[in-house]
Amino acid sequence: MPASAAVKLSPRARIYLATAVAQHAIIGGWCLLDPGAFTSSAFAGLQQALPLVQPEQAMATWGMLLANIAVLCLVAVVAGSEGWARAALLASVAVEGMWLGGYLYSVANGLLTGPVGPVIWTAVVARDLTMLRQPLRNPFEPVVRRVLAGEGDDLSHHEPAV
Repeated sequence: MPASAAVKLSPRARIYLATAVAQHAIIGGWCLLDPGAFTSSAFAGLQQALPLVQPEQAMATWGMLLANIAVLCLVAVVAGSEGWARAALLASVAVEGMWLGGYLYSVANGLLTGPVGPVIWTAVVARDLTMLRQPLRNPFEPVVRRVLAGEGDDLSHHEPAV
């Protein structure tokens, strides 16, 4: 693990990762349990994106990838390790980026009936990239800690981000 492995995650970072566990487990589980449910043309790019996988097996393969990322995120939550969290988020961003690419493929080929999928997956990728870039701490963490300690909510005593 990288040097950041010794840094313990804040409760907020753990909650963030727990939501990632839920996201990947729900989507991945659905892909695994009912891969035939993904019949919309919006999934055409995803079904063709894995070159070594037959298109009819693609959603189950995506399900396995997402389920593994859910487990990796869960390990990061339980361990409380920033190193594990970064590894989990990097894997998450990679797969989410491929899902975004699948939706963009569908847009480019006129297979998508609406813009919601690409918008949501762009936001999800951007959200995880933001968390991956920061040291998994909310930039408002110092303010929240001062308020909880009863020191007021004056934002003029801003602590620089680490």
